Amino acid sequence: MAVVTHPDKPHLTAPCRIIGLLVVCLGLLVAAPRLSVQGYFRFQGGDGPTRVGSADGPLAEGNIVSQILAGVDGLSLTPVDVPKPNHLGIITIRNIVEVPFLQTQDTAFVRFAAWDASIWGMSYREVPPYAVGISSLTTVFLHQQNADNFLNPVFHGAVIVPQTIPEPSTYWLLALGMGLVGVKT
Repeated sequence: MAVVTHPDKPHLTAPCRIIGLLVVCLGLLVAAPRLSVQGYFRFQGGDGPTRVGSADGPLAEGNIVSQILAGVDGLSLTPVDVPKPNHLGIITIRNIVEVPFLQTQDTAFVRFAAWDASIWGMSYREVPPYAVGISSLTTVFLHQQNADNFLNPVFHGAVIVPQTIPEPSTYWLLALGMGLVGVKT
């Protein structure tokens, strides 16, 4: 077997360079699954019920929706799933949730938020902070989407959705004010 040397680097032979290239390719193949797989967890509703107004208030129904918030820490939580309806204080839809900015084998910080969609709509970003009930902060280990051993986040305590009254129209306030002035005279 003839040994071919590089003209500028006589100490490197062609077989050494091929072996080096194979080692680099093998390293990339081993790292590729870790770099490209999104992290998932299973959400099966909170451990405590979602209630309206207070800890002993009525259980959340139809117009109260909940949405999962996740992030790399407790301060960077963003919505990662679509809002889901509540039935008897529990989110009835069970599903696998993708955390798009975290990968498998990462740990995500997770909460879920609940609000009255009949007043504030279905977008979490449009709901003022005083109108949102927030669960306890918890962590969950992320898996691949087709994994059999999903872990569920564990939330402690009930989520309380504040009872809010939408702002009355300016015209109604004007009419009410004029009515009061008319009654006084």
